[in-house]
Amino acid sequence: AAKKLENGWQIECAINAKELRSWHPKPGEKIGFAFALDLGNSAGRQHQYLSYGKHDITWNRRRLGRLTLTN
Repeated sequence: AAKKLENGWQIECAINAKELRSWHPKPGEKIGFAFALDLGNSAGRQHQYLSYGKHDITWNRRRLGRLTLTN
């Protein structure tokens, strides 16, 4: 779910618990986090907007943002 705010966006997402395997997240825990929005069509990607970091966030984990988990 996404909601436009005065100074940005609020985004809510869900992750299937099976994908977490043996990790049991707790409210207040901080994790590395980033997401990307791609602008493109069948010809390919024309632009990418990153939530945090630079193009190397896929392999450079130090460039991730920090996300605080809630319940």
